[in-house]
Amino acid sequence: MLAENTVSQPLTFKVTSTLTIPEVDWLAQKVFTCRMDHKSGTFKKNVSSSVCIPTTPSTDIEVFLIPPSCWHLPKQVCQADLPGHTGLTHRGGLNISWANQDGKDLLTKITDPVSQPNGTLSVMGEASACVEEWDSRKAFMCTVIHQDLPFPMKKTISKHTEQAKHPPAVYVLPPAREQLVLHEQATVFCLVKGFAPADFFVQWLQSGQTLSSDRYVTSAPMPETQSPGFYYAHSLLTVTEEDWSSGETFTCVVGHEALPHMVTERTVDKSTEGEANAKEEGFENLWTTASTFIVLFPLSLFYSTTVTLFKVDDSGGDRCWE
Repeated sequence: MLAENTVSQPLTFKVTSTLTIPEVDWLAQKVFTCRMDHKSGTFKKNVSSSVCIPTTPSTDIEVFLIPPSCWHLPKQVCQADLPGHTGLTHRGGLNISWANQDGKDLLTKITDPVSQPNGTLSVMGEASACVEEWDSRKAFMCTVIHQDLPFPMKKTISKHTEQAKHPPAVYVLPPAREQLVLHEQATVFCLVKGFAPADFFVQWLQSGQTLSSDRYVTSAPMPETQSPGFYYAHSLLTVTEEDWSSGETFTCVVGHEALPHMVTERTVDKSTEGEANAKEEGFENLWTTASTFIVLFPLSLFYSTTVTLFKVDDSGGDRCWE
């Protein structure tokens, strides 16, 4: 009788290790490595969201997040642009939500769709946060859900590293004489030039009283072609010929973080008009530049629909708003 030969199978083991990571790190496509040490050697395996999530979803929906402004409430806004051919006339099926880095949901207000010149519909989700969280470079996440998306779109935003700072030069010009001759409305021009970073603020006063924002328009900051890294902007205030001729003063207040006291102001009135005329030759080039800015201003309005995560430096006050 022949003995049956048997081959014993080696005894094997299985070990499972679980790692919990923040969602923002996963969405940022950070690489995580699992390392195993064994007497037979060291083994490593890498994983990241880049191998799991398609680079671009199969839809034309786009999501935009814009860096913050330090001159407004810390309101963060997520804008979703949807192609017009989707036939979206309301926000049914669309949801936009904000959360902070710790995963805490923020109360989000969703606006009604707005038609854009490029044929898309834009919807914005607005939420408020604390300035301290932004200053500490915590991340905020916007999540967009829509029936045309194969999966939720998630984007994060946080404060960038410190940038070079340079205070703006501010120039205020009186209304053009050609406007005043018509005895109707005239324009006071405020030029803000040579500042960095791009975040700034403009407000107008009339004889020391704050004017409503519908009295003036302010352009978005635009890069200076001759000075890379610096920006310029302008603000146009509409005044009546009667107010100007009566001696009312008009003040352009400019806020920027590089200014010694965060704000500076320039005032113009009928009495300074004579000084401007006496220096007409010196102002001629400035008015030429101003005219160019006025022509370019409508182009800058195209970008005004994009939105910003804002903050305010209100010394002595509560820096966290609902």
